[in-house]
Amino acid sequence: MRIHELWGKAQQMKRILAVLIALMLIVITGCTGKKEDPEPSEPVPSASSVVSSEPVTDTSSDVSESSEVPESSDIPESPEIQQSSVVEEEKLPLNVVSFEYSIRYEMSDFYLFYVAKVENPNVLYSVMMPEFSLKVKDKTGKEEEISSGPLCDIAASDTQVFCGACIITTEEIDEVEYTIKPLKETSYALQNDSGVPYAEDLSVSNVEKTGDIKYSAEVTNLSPVKLTSLKASVIYRKDGKLVLVDTKSVDEVAPGETISFTVSSWFSGFDYDEVEVLVRPI
Repeated sequence: MRIHELWGKAQQMKRILAVLIALMLIVITGCTGKKEDPEPSEPVPSASSVVSSEPVTDTSSDVSESSEVPESSDIPESPEIQQSSVVEEEKLPLNVVSFEYSIRYEMSDFYLFYVAKVENPNVLYSVMMPEFSLKVKDKTGKEEEISSGPLCDIAASDTQVFCGACIITTEEIDEVEYTIKPLKETSYALQNDSGVPYAEDLSVSNVEKTGDIKYSAEVTNLSPVKLTSLKASVIYRKDGKLVLVDTKSVDEVAPGETISFTVSSWFSGFDYDEVEVLVRPI
């Protein structure tokens, strides 16, 4: 009987010890035990990796080459810079298409009349107040400068006719020298900015002989701006040769306006068979 009781108590202690051991294992595995592995997922790429469905190739050499900074000469200009830049045109001298003169004795003086047709070959630039110089040389070789000063502006790709008269000291002229050129570099101006009218902007019409040596006509301003300081000229010729020139100032003309004017000659007793009337800025 004593042995049986001792055996029962031993079995009971064994079960209690097993329960305690189980509880201890539960506590230990809950704090430091191995967690279950998560479900597999797609790898997250790092900053230096590339995820692609295409085969991965080694691009280290390409990256090295593209990382090089090109030199300034290899960098193309932006479209804005190219559009805003003005293409420089070579500034060309004026061309004198023709020059004619005549000498006439009148009112105790010798007069030299001249007509010069001058072309501006520049496509972009007008020429502002070109310099005009006129010299004569007599048969003894003596030179005399008889006129010097600015002419009216010449628009780009335009042709203007300049004419006038000068008093000279002798009729025995052997040679006439003339120079018409831009005064300096600043004489060139972009046509779109200069506002210089073209010769055809002053259209002369209805020319009539109203006296012995007197002509009336009309001039229309075809330009978009008011034109002031104008001069009307009547050029007289005989058998295609210059005889003399008369001039007169003309009032300002508004855009689209037509005004009339009359030019009477200061000279008399000359013969002619052709007249040319023109108006241009002074």
